[in-house]
Amino acid sequence: MPPIERHNAPVVLFVTLAIKPRGPFLTNARFLDAFTKACADADAWTVGHYLIMPDHVHLFCRPAAVPHIGIKRWASYLKRRVTAHLGDHTWTWQTDCWDTQMRDQPHYIAKRAYVHQNPARADLMQEPEEWPWQGELSVIQW
Repeated sequence: MPPIERHNAPVVLFVTLAIKPRGPFLTNARFLDAFTKACADADAWTVGHYLIMPDHVHLFCRPAAVPHIGIKRWASYLKRRVTAHLGDHTWTWQTDCWDTQMRDQPHYIAKRAYVHQNPARADLMQEPEEWPWQGELSVIQW
């Protein structure tokens, strides 16, 4: 489904990209560098906050082009660009992506808080603020 345009509200999507096989492949400086470079290449959507887990990536994004490029098409391009920047690796991207549109500011804030807690829920660290594999490439304001 294409994003729904709402009066006086930004279009913000929460997207998850996953790999197979599952395993600790993405939480390293090499992947982080490839991911941030790919986000700059794939400029039809602007990436805001992102969090990289060992086998998937969560990100929030907003359209940067009119007319909007479909999120599935964009995510596919983003994954190809990550792969190109990354070079040799032992995993593959899952075919699709998971996405949902943020309904309003409280939904966006709640989803960001949920994502922020992912490393702690997965017992990867106690304090989510210390997770080194997260950042914000652009500010997405509500």
